[in-house]
Amino acid sequence: MRETLRVWLVGAETYVLEVLLEKRRGKIATLVRGFLHALSRIYKAIIKARRFLYNLRFLQVKQPFGKRTYSFWKVLLFVLIISALAGIILAILIPTGSRN
Repeated sequence: MRETLRVWLVGAETYVLEVLLEKRRGKIATLVRGFLHALSRIYKAIIKARRFLYNLRFLQVKQPFGKRTYSFWKVLLFVLIISALAGIILAILIPTGSRN
């Protein structure tokens, strides 16, 4: 079982590397490349949001013994920002039908 999983993972890794290096052509390779590109955009947005929260001092460098404290207002602000971003993303992704 362990050997089968290792062989499958090596094959998957090889395939993804060939797709990324554009050695593979075809519709499936193009879809995989597009999916990986979308994942990289999402990861980039998450990292930017994290850095933004550090700049606002919402997230702080670890306190002694790993304890973090959050004020009520910072949590409320964070929830409102995330809600607004989710609403904007949903408004962009879900098209509204235009009636003539």
